[in-house]
Amino acid sequence: MATFQVQLEDLAGGSSVDTAAMSDWLTAGARTVLDVLSPTKLQRIASNTNFTDSLDVEGKKILAVTRKDANNSNRYMPCRGLTPNSMGKVLDSNYMEYASTSDPAYIVHNDVLNTYPQSVASNDSRVVYVNSGITVAFGDSAIANFPDEAESAVVSYASRNYLQRLMTNLISNTDITTALDAANTELDETLLVCDAINTNVDSAVAEILETVTTVDTAVDTALSAMTTAAGRINTAVGLANTQLDSAVTANAAEDIELASSHVNAGSGFIGEATASASELSSYGVEVQQRLAQVGAQGQVAARYISAAQGFATELQSKIGIASGYLQEMQGRLAVDTTKYSWYEKQYQMADARYKEQIEILKGTL
Repeated sequence: MATFQVQLEDLAGGSSVDTAAMSDWLTAGARTVLDVLSPTKLQRIASNTNFTDSLDVEGKKILAVTRKDANNSNRYMPCRGLTPNSMGKVLDSNYMEYASTSDPAYIVHNDVLNTYPQSVASNDSRVVYVNSGITVAFGDSAIANFPDEAESAVVSYASRNYLQRLMTNLISNTDITTALDAANTELDETLLVCDAINTNVDSAVAEILETVTTVDTAVDTALSAMTTAAGRINTAVGLANTQLDSAVTANAAEDIELASSHVNAGSGFIGEATASASELSSYGVEVQQRLAQVGAQGQVAARYISAAQGFATELQSKIGIASGYLQEMQGRLAVDTTKYSWYEKQYQMADARYKEQIEILKGTL
């Protein structure tokens, strides 16, 4: 017959590395089954031990106790079982609990069985018992001093524990936990990358805003000044033209003095126009310088944007890695969910089988 380990693995599937636990489950199952076996089945596997007055009965399921009656050819007489609170009465003839050689009694207290009355000869008491401290190893294929028909119930009992262990192992699957932790690590790092992106974008915006503020203020001022200078030039040129026209008229009238006066006035206006033109040119240079400043700060902003794009690429990479871990976790979880469902159904069948076997062993089926 196959070992109990093989039988359990055939019922539950897979293989168990925790053979020590398997032996514990089988042992617990055997002791539990012993508690429900009918007296006739227990008698088939009972042992007996002779003793004098007292015996340590830890690990023994007592079926019967007898004591020799020295007044009746040393025949073994059945002992009545009394509770520990009858220790005084069992020695007092005024009580019905009183024990005599023809009507002996026994009391179990602190794992010790005592027979009454006290022995007059050694080994004149006998206990019939079943070893309730039975142990079963995973490598065994049979249980000594145990009903053969009850062994399958022990395997069913142990298989329930085995299936529970398999389900527990799935719940604490370290591969899933590792994948989830790795995904969390990547996602936590993406927060830092996002912060870096925000920092660089904010810096770029600050550069651009600073440029806009500076250029708008300075260029608007310069353009306004240039417009004013251009207006003065136009006015001065108009006035100069008027004076020059008047000089031409005076010259035609041979009024040289008047013509010279108009020419001098016209020259003055041209000088004003020239000064305004110089001013306008100066403001034009300032505008060009401001525009050059825009280009320089634009380059700084561009570097921040480039850095932000680099972090964005890193962000996508980390999100991709995290997604991979999550997919791995989902895949493992799907497999474990399928296994868990199968183990659950197997447990239900093993539990139903065990309960049915127990009812049969108790004699109710």
